[in-house]
Amino acid sequence: MTRLQHAFKLCGDEPMQALPKGKADKLIQTYMAIYVTGLNASSASDYTMRRYVDNIRKVYPGWNLTLKFLQDLQTELVGDRPVYDFSDITDVVEEAGERFGRFQNQECVDLKKILVTLEESNGSGRVRLTDFYNSALNGGQWQFSESVQYLRQLGALDESDSSNLRVVIPNYLGAPSNCIASSAYYGVCCIDECEDLLGHVEKELKSPTADPSKIAKIIANLPSASVAAGRQLSASLIQRLEELGDHHDNSIPIHGRLFAQWMHLAYPRECPFPHVSGTIQPKTAKEMRAEGQKTKALKEEMLQYIEAGRPALAEKRGGCNNDICSAMWSTEEELVDVHAHLSERTRGEGKGPWRTLLFSMFSCTAAVCFALSLVKTFALTLGADEMKSKAGKAGAGWWAKASLTQTRNIHNV
Repeated sequence: MTRLQHAFKLCGDEPMQALPKGKADKLIQTYMAIYVTGLNASSASDYTMRRYVDNIRKVYPGWNLTLKFLQDLQTELVGDRPVYDFSDITDVVEEAGERFGRFQNQECVDLKKILVTLEESNGSGRVRLTDFYNSALNGGQWQFSESVQYLRQLGALDESDSSNLRVVIPNYLGAPSNCIASSAYYGVCCIDECEDLLGHVEKELKSPTADPSKIAKIIANLPSASVAAGRQLSASLIQRLEELGDHHDNSIPIHGRLFAQWMHLAYPRECPFPHVSGTIQPKTAKEMRAEGQKTKALKEEMLQYIEAGRPALAEKRGGCNNDICSAMWSTEEELVDVHAHLSERTRGEGKGPWRTLLFSMFSCTAAVCFALSLVKTFALTLGADEMKSKAGKAGAGWWAKASLTQTRNIHNV
């Protein structure tokens, strides 16, 4: 509750005290301003926090929506009481922290919509750097101003065509630069839409590996926010998937880098491109500034890229025709658990034709042995019954008569 203590201090109120609703509103809003800017309340000076709080609308464009979020939350938890107890205030700020991630993701959804309108070609999941910067300078989207170096470090830059640099939409949305409320323990970032898609694949397969045909069938019927169900996968997508199958002896691990790379091709707007480990170093803007590195491109730099990429707009608006729209692809695999994958593959290989044949042979042998055992047991039982019948022949007549009499009595009743 360090943030809340500093919020009380900035507002000039005593902690642990009940406050009139007006003062409580100001206190909660101050707390939220500290929260969304990611200020370290333990180390930041009062002057720094006051400067951020006073300029929160400039620092954080979504502040007005955040105020509406807080108002709705206060109405739900506290109602219209004129005085807030300290417990009311703590309830509101704690619940705000719990719910803010889902609320803030709406901003990510809106940001994605803007990027999609700037797409190089329909469904490509990429925005030309020219259009990215042009939107910042002339389209009112000031946030699209990250430098080329920073975009590269975030893993959000497609450089497969050096003459046409492009921003990869899902990588850009999921980058640390779009996270807020960072702390020593967590940050509030855009929700990865690809996780739900992979979760559906896991549920359908019920296995960590699968052959290409089974995966293709699932993906063809799996919709996303921008891809409809029941589509026909392109020949290029199928070819790439079969290459993965060849790489893994027809048993593709769905938790590996190569499959994630293929998912990016199948869902270019939702699934990020998985860079090989160590090739990128995503950091927040605050971390970059602490290292003395810039994150924003200068206006002159933006203008250079805008001028260098002014082909006719008609050329960039063509569709990918459900095909691959980028040359970004590498055959380097990375598995979450190599030993588990090898064990699973070994287990699968054990179910081959030789194992099936041996299993059938052992099953038949066991059945024959069981049948012989039954015959032997039956023969021994039959011999014993014959000896018993000779020894007790007289008693048999009495048992038969008693049984018949009992039967007659039952029917007569």
